Amino acid sequence: MQTILTFADHLRLIDERSAAFRAAIEAAPSLDLPVLTSDPNAAPGRTLFDLVRHVGVGRRKTAAIVAAGPADAPPAKSAWESAAGAPPGARRSTDLVERVGRATDEHAA
Repeated sequence: MQTILTFADHLRLIDERSAAFRAAIEAAPSLDLPVLTSDPNAAPGRTLFDLVRHVGVGRRKTAAIVAAGPADAPPAKSAWESAAGAPPGARRSTDLVERVGRATDEHAA
């Protein structure tokens, strides 16, 4: 049997998983830790910092889609791409946790 999630269910799941991800980032001893992956297409030498940036782009894209509301197509890439990446020098876990948190909070707005 297939379960159909409501919009509220989706937002709750996004919030729960984002909170777990933020907790993992905060607990990491360094953002330079290697990230192991089974994806053969993943860039070698990826770090936790790289993963956080990647996830952050996804969070901003999802926030832009949620903010746009029902539509025939997703919003223009410029709606979420302009904020992509971490600001220069943002290599402390607290900086990235804050950015991931802001992107997640946009879902609920």
